[in-house]
Amino acid sequence: MDAQTKVSRAITQLAFKKETCFYGSILLSVGVRRNDSIDTMCTDGTCVEWSWDFTDSLTPDEVKGVLLHEAMHIVYKHMLRTGSRNHTLWNIATDYVINQHVLKMDLPLPDGGLINPIFGGMNAEKVYEQLLDNAIEVMPQWGTFSPPASGDMKQVEASIDQKIAVAAAAARSRGHLPDEVKSLIDRM
Repeated sequence: MDAQTKVSRAITQLAFKKETCFYGSILLSVGVRRNDSIDTMCTDGTCVEWSWDFTDSLTPDEVKGVLLHEAMHIVYKHMLRTGSRNHTLWNIATDYVINQHVLKMDLPLPDGGLINPIFGGMNAEKVYEQLLDNAIEVMPQWGTFSPPASGDMKQVEASIDQKIAVAAAAARSRGHLPDEVKSLIDRM
């Protein structure tokens, strides 16, 4: 199975599986496109981009895991919450948090994913503080996020909020809104 087929099938399977339909809806609502100038997968909150070589090297389930990972970056608006933090360290902190959620959904992640049970139950801000305070050594990882290219953060945030509301309605109609998203929806 080639990389494009893996991506297409992964998005469809995430959208139709009860436990992941919320995130599948998010992926369906943003552009998911090939970009061979990147090394792995990434998002800026408006789209998800993937590299052929990286994606082709993954199993179909790992592709689902990484796409779920990227969708979580969008849902939690990590690219909009960087503030004055070190971007690389913030990305690492957010990866530690969301990778725990991906694994709880029984999806594998490729080698190089940041996983450490000491960060279980922490939010990204707390993990970031721990990384700063303890100078915890981290290895390079796959997947990143970057600030939206458009530069209009309020417009990007409003667009993400709208996508979250639509995905939440779809997930509720299927009888499953993920626990980790319920409090986010309540705050919105």
